[in-house]
Amino acid sequence: QVLTRYPENIEALNGLGFSQLLRGNYAASLAYFRQAYHARRGWAVNEAEPATHPLPWLSRQQRKYGVDVSVAKLAHDRDQFDYLAALDTLPQAHRHWLSRIRIGQDELLAQARNLQLPQWRLQIPVTGATALTFNHNLYLPELAWPEWPCLASDRRVQRQGKIWTMDQCLTPQALAEIQRFCLEGTHWHDDSRKAGYLASVVDDGFNAPVLYALARELKAAYPEVLGDYELVYLWAFKCDAQREAVALHADSAVINFNFWITPDRANRDPASGGMLIYPQAPPSDWNLEEQTLSESVIAAWVAQQPPPVRIPYQCNRAVMFPSRLIHASDHCDFAAGYMQRRINITLLFGHKTLKIHPKRVITA
Repeated sequence: QVLTRYPENIEALNGLGFSQLLRGNYAASLAYFRQAYHARRGWAVNEAEPATHPLPWLSRQQRKYGVDVSVAKLAHDRDQFDYLAALDTLPQAHRHWLSRIRIGQDELLAQARNLQLPQWRLQIPVTGATALTFNHNLYLPELAWPEWPCLASDRRVQRQGKIWTMDQCLTPQALAEIQRFCLEGTHWHDDSRKAGYLASVVDDGFNAPVLYALARELKAAYPEVLGDYELVYLWAFKCDAQREAVALHADSAVINFNFWITPDRANRDPASGGMLIYPQAPPSDWNLEEQTLSESVIAAWVAQQPPPVRIPYQCNRAVMFPSRLIHASDHCDFAAGYMQRRINITLLFGHKTLKIHPKRVITA
C-alpha cells in the first residue's frame, strides 16, 4: 500500500526484500533490495544516468553541516577508484562520470589534509562533486545468476563439536565472482565501526545473485544443520592492513556461515588473521537478540572460559557455527594495498529477520 503512493520508499522496498528472504524467494529479494538501493544511493555509471543531485541517504542536517566520515573510508574509496580506473572493463562512454568521481575524491582528500585529525574521524562538507559521488552507488559489476555450482564438491570438512570448518569451500568460479563483486562494487558505505573497518549489508548494496545461489546450495548440502532455516541476512567486512577487526559478539540469528576471500599472500601471519569462537554456550538469560550486553560484560564472561577455538585465516575457508556462540576476529596483520584488504563474508540463517545487525540507521 505504501508503494502505491511512494514507489521509491526505501523502508517498504527493503521490508519486501526481507519478507521474500523468509519465503526463500531469492530472485524477488534481490530485485526488491536492488530497487531500495537505487532509491537510496542512485544508479551506477554502468547501469543508468547517474544522479545529478544529493541523494536520500543525506539528511537535511548532513547536507547543511556535512557528514562524519572515517579516514579509513576516505583511503579505501580513493584506492578503489584507482583500481576501477585501471580496469579495461569500464565502459568508455562513462569516462566523463569517472572524472567527476576523481574530482569528488580530490575534494575529500584536500579537505582531510586541511583539517586537524585528533582521531580517526572528521567532518566533511558535502559540496560540489563530492555531493554527487561520496557514498553513492558509483559502479556495480554486472553479475548474472550462476550457471555453475558454488560449493566445491571436493571441499575438505572438519567438525569440532558444533563448529564446522570447510577448506576450499567454494568453486573457483564462485570465489572469483564474489571477489570481483567485493573489489569492484562501490557498496562499502558503512564506516561506523570504531576499529575502522568497513561494512556492506544486504539492504544497502551487498546484494548479488551468487550469494543467494550459495545460500540455496548450503541448505541442500547441510540439512542436518540448516534444516528449515532460511537466509535472513548478508553482510561483509573489509579491514585494512593491521587495523583491528570484529570485536567479541554474538549474532541474533541461528546459524552463521562465515568465509574469507582475500588471497593468502596478503596475510603476513598464517597462524592468525582468522577468528576465535568460544564453544561454550553463553548464559541462557543473556538477551543477545536485543544486544543489550556491553563488550565488557562479554569479555568478563569469556575470561572465565577455556581458551577459544582458533581458526587461522585461509582464503576460501568457511566456518559454520551457532550464531549464539561468542566469537571475534583474531589479530590481523595483512599487507598494505587495495587488493590485500581482509574481506570476510557472513550469511545468517534463522526463522526471522535480525533485530540487531551491523548497519547504522541512515535517515532520509
